[in-house]
Amino acid sequence: MKRITFLVLLLCGFLSAQENNVDKQLQQKIEEYTRDFKGIAGVYVYNLETGKEAGINPDTIFPTASIVKIPILIGLFDKIEKEEITLNDTLLYRDSRAYGGSGVMQFYKDSTVTDLRTLAALMITYSDNVTSIWSQQLAGGGEIRMGTNYSPGNGHAPC
Repeated sequence: MKRITFLVLLLCGFLSAQENNVDKQLQQKIEEYTRDFKGIAGVYVYNLETGKEAGINPDTIFPTASIVKIPILIGLFDKIEKEEITLNDTLLYRDSRAYGGSGVMQFYKDSTVTDLRTLAALMITYSDNVTSIWSQQLAGGGEIRMGTNYSPGNGHAPC
């Protein structure tokens, strides 16, 4: 009986601690903004400075589809701002990059010369999978699939 009482008190303490971590003002605003939404909304916000959080269905799994392409684009712009790459960088498309799914770059001929501006534009406007994987590598996002790691000899055309 003591063990059950201890577990219940421990659980209550944990739930109480979770409640203290909620940014009540932000939580109220999120609830306000999503109240009339005709569907299932999912929002989670964590404040890195205060450690407070707020959310609606924060643990619900939603299909994200191409939303990942937005942070990839932000990563590219970050590298551009740091002057590590430019939109005019010349790139060489290899048909080994063909990935399938949506987009047009998979149909480019092997050894087609392109540039970062084209990659970014196709990734966002056509939801191009080949350009999003390539852009993620250029942005420093790591390996996506075997054989497509970015390196200057693999991604840039000889000038």
